[in-house]
Amino acid sequence: MDPKDGVKIFHQYSKNGTYSVTIAGLYYKNDKYFQPISQLTVFVHEPVGTFTFEPNGRIVTVGVVSEIYVKRVTGLDSNENNLTVNWGDQTPNSIVGAFTNNHTLTHTFKDYLRYNVTATVDGPGDSFSFWAIFNAKTVMSGINCSASSIVIKPHESVTVTVSVAGGEDVTVDFSQLIGSPSTKSIFMPS
Repeated sequence: MDPKDGVKIFHQYSKNGTYSVTIAGLYYKNDKYFQPISQLTVFVHEPVGTFTFEPNGRIVTVGVVSEIYVKRVTGLDSNENNLTVNWGDQTPNSIVGAFTNNHTLTHTFKDYLRYNVTATVDGPGDSFSFWAIFNAKTVMSGINCSASSIVIKPHESVTVTVSVAGGEDVTVDFSQLIGSPSTKSIFMPS
């Protein structure tokens, strides 16, 4: 799709990171509202980093500048389409350390949000596992996995235990996914 055929939505990120970008909106057709995701074409124009567009509307990007062109598919009986793009701004907070055996990290979040907790190992591929404890309950765990999400209250803590076979550096990243993200609404006439 030629960018000039679509509506340009531009966003400038403040720092490199991984962001969850959601496209949301409603079509009004036959007295019912429909999600437009399956009816839209998304075009990414020269981002700094990479975009991956999935059918459910989730986009993940690494970089600082992102442009999306959205074009409504013709032939729809739609009077209007109010489209919102949630750019999913995040404030990463990472803890890095070299762990030989089990090591516990405790992180206190400041806001009531949904967070992504990621554990990655910087090494030759030794297996590792991690657990996250919230309110004395294990809310996530994994072996050689990279991410899970949780919802917590302000000023409450999550404890992550990382177990590594070798002595590689392990990074545990507590990244905000949903909070007060930057959004932009556009109107696309029929």
